Amino acid sequence: VPIGVLVLLAITYPLALFFGIIGQANPGVAVDSKPSADQIADNPSKAAALAQDGWQLWQKRQFTDAQAKFQQAVQLDPALASAWNGLGWASLNQGNTAPAQQAFEKAITLEPGHAGAENGLGIIAFQKNKLEQAEQHWLISATAPGAQAAWYGLAKLYLSRSQWDQARNYAQKLVDAGNQDAQPLLDAANTQTLSPALRREIFPLLESA
Repeated sequence: VPIGVLVLLAITYPLALFFGIIGQANPGVAVDSKPSADQIADNPSKAAALAQDGWQLWQKRQFTDAQAKFQQAVQLDPALASAWNGLGWASLNQGNTAPAQQAFEKAITLEPGHAGAENGLGIIAFQKNKLEQAEQHWLISATAPGAQAAWYGLAKLYLSRSQWDQARNYAQKLVDAGNQDAQPLLDAANTQTLSPALRREIFPLLESA
């Protein structure tokens, strides 16, 4: 599972993930495309290859194409957690929250503590202003090595609650890992003050549940 890629992209454009900004997907691939007849039998190796193709398309922000690949993969191997995780991210980046949540939940059912899926569920919960749920998911995801996406989410969540010490902890982790975009979060935690710009960045994400 390319969790490292997921973390990198989530940090590179965290607001894109939070706000559901999507790239231009190739409309030539149907979202509900299915494996060919000779692939219908359960075939984990083919499923893994399809999932890998899906992640490559996801990295290119071709989310519709990626979704089709992940759907094919889970049809071939319903127990492939990485494909369910990918299906969740492809759906989330197209603004399709409900199917994304279902896919993430399936991934963690198959692989408890799956860092990528827990991060996705954290984002969905945060968008819905379900902060306790977001915290629970991100705390699980944050235990994975180098889980910067979850650290970023937790830093913002704790700033939104004025929990300065907890926010400082995760913001410091990000800065120590070389993520200079997190410096404003660390500054806010240290001064216990949210600048107007940072406040606008955090609080518009919180929708009424």
